[in-house]
Amino acid sequence: MRIFILDDEPIVRAGLRQIFANESDVIIAGEAGSAREAFTSIEAARPDVVVVDLVLPGMDGAAATRDLRHRIPEARILILTIHARLRDVLDVFSAGALGFALKTEPVDSLVTALRAVARGQRYISPTLAPLLEKTRQPSASDVLDRLSVREREVFQLITCGTRIVDAARELCISRKTVETHVYRLYRKLGCHNVGDLVRFAAEHGLLRSVPDNDIPLADPAMSDPADILSPRNDAA
Repeated sequence: MRIFILDDEPIVRAGLRQIFANESDVIIAGEAGSAREAFTSIEAARPDVVVVDLVLPGMDGAAATRDLRHRIPEARILILTIHARLRDVLDVFSAGALGFALKTEPVDSLVTALRAVARGQRYISPTLAPLLEKTRQPSASDVLDRLSVREREVFQLITCGTRIVDAARELCISRKTVETHVYRLYRKLGCHNVGDLVRFAAEHGLLRSVPDNDIPLADPAMSDPADILSPRNDAA
């Protein structure tokens, strides 16, 4: 499991190196103190997970996430920060990050966050759960009531960070069928892409994290690019 650390504070990078290096199945593939520095070396490092500070010199975490996803689409992004606003959480998830953790969390929680993101599953700091809960809108249940049972299942899986191919396997249906349900979700919920679905879930208090505290690190063979869908004209 290869990780890349992107944080402008040398002492934070050193601390994260020590925390993650204690995991026998983790390799520190590289590190950088700025997004510009990271972009010159990260493609060669080919990390499975990039741990990104929310606030970077000249670029915020959401912008860095979008750029990283463009450069290395197979990598998964875990955002770390000292404190967070709801807008920060929504922005980075919409940009394609899978995890959002606080630097003040216990070491075990940071490792749990890394493992969840490495697995391709969403992680949200338990501290932020009340913040997300406050976003619940009364109309959310009414909207979800208009979804079929299968559409709700797909909605839950996709907004938790599950890839299309993995959702198809879990639901025992074809990838094409999952894609069709996703396009229907776009239409019914007024979304245009997966990022919009994630934002919708967060804004309505429906975004779920991974509860399992013992998630195995991702198998390198599973580190193919995540499936990100955009609307298309032939949606069913």
